[in-house]
Amino acid sequence: MKHLRLLYFFIFFFINVSSTFACLCDGTPTVAEELKEATAIFSGKYVGGEYRKGIVNQFREMQGEVDGKKVEYEVLVLKFQVQRWWKRNLSNEVILVTDQTRGSDGTTSVGDCGLGFEKGEPYLICLRQGKRTRN
Repeated sequence: MKHLRLLYFFIFFFINVSSTFACLCDGTPTVAEELKEATAIFSGKYVGGEYRKGIVNQFREMQGEVDGKKVEYEVLVLKFQVQRWWKRNLSNEVILVTDQTRGSDGTTSVGDCGLGFEKGEPYLICLRQGKRTRN
């Protein structure tokens, strides 16, 4: 079996649905701290990512306020096929929403969540519950 990569995510969406918002946590918690604090933990394969409209990105929204114009953008979402739940047992598919955006003019913005996942590779994902923001 291939080596699992351990990743820490902060959820901005209530975790009982298959779509969650994600970002790397500030600081570097120990594995023991992360396992204790995680709302849910799963191992799964990265299926792919796509940009979606209608998801609020605070940075892009603030940029539009500063520039004095409405900013059109899409947010990158990542899809995982769950192989096993280690903490909680939710859906067989998880969608994580990142900070990475793509503007209507083709420009991209990459935040802490501009992660490089490899399609088909296994990952161990730790999730934490938080708030969500949607249009």
